[in-house]
Amino acid sequence: MMPPKTLLGVFAKFWEAGKVKTRLATDTNDTFAAELYKAFILTTLERVSGVADAQHLAVTPAERLSDFALVTPPNWTITTQSSGDLGCRMQAFFQQAVEHQFEKTVLIGTDSPTIPPAIIQQAFDLLDHADCVIGPAADGGYYLIGCTTSVPPVFNNIDWSSDQVFQQTISALQHHDVSYKLLPPWFDVDTIEDLRKLRESIDESSQWLCQRLDSLEAEYLA
Repeated sequence: MMPPKTLLGVFAKFWEAGKVKTRLATDTNDTFAAELYKAFILTTLERVSGVADAQHLAVTPAERLSDFALVTPPNWTITTQSSGDLGCRMQAFFQQAVEHQFEKTVLIGTDSPTIPPAIIQQAFDLLDHADCVIGPAADGGYYLIGCTTSVPPVFNNIDWSSDQVFQQTISALQHHDVSYKLLPPWFDVDTIEDLRKLRESIDESSQWLCQRLDSLEAEYLA
């Protein structure tokens, strides 16, 4: 059997009310935002399943791993994120992937639940031609980052959660002379406006998410 060459990672946080989707919660409420975030995790795992040889759900905090195990599809390996800020945790994820000799590694979050699987496939394909691949998000961050067999120097000195993340990342790649390719822009769901955009981007493969959104709005926002 051939060893796995490609790894897809998904970063997720436990769906505790008041701790996730806080900007969305400001315009709705904590429980709605948390339950919707849980739906985003489930939708993402279902949607992108099978794109890579290996697929890891990297979760935080570690003590909630059993909660994730109850809802994660069996074809996903659950791991825990390392400590530190987002940059430290992503760097550790890619470092481990390189140490396990994956040839291409792509990492996404769960804030873009309608992302087309074809975009993730495109990310893996672009890594045949560059050391790094980035998917710019509409809010100035990025929804996807990937690399080949070395960790890109893009996880330090970044103003995480700002609209400068993408630009600072590109500057770091250019400064270190790392080749990169860009994917089509996509959007994260962080605000009530983004939720409207989400509804517009829902297709047949996201029907469950649409129904879940309807029921959550009826239960918590009516």
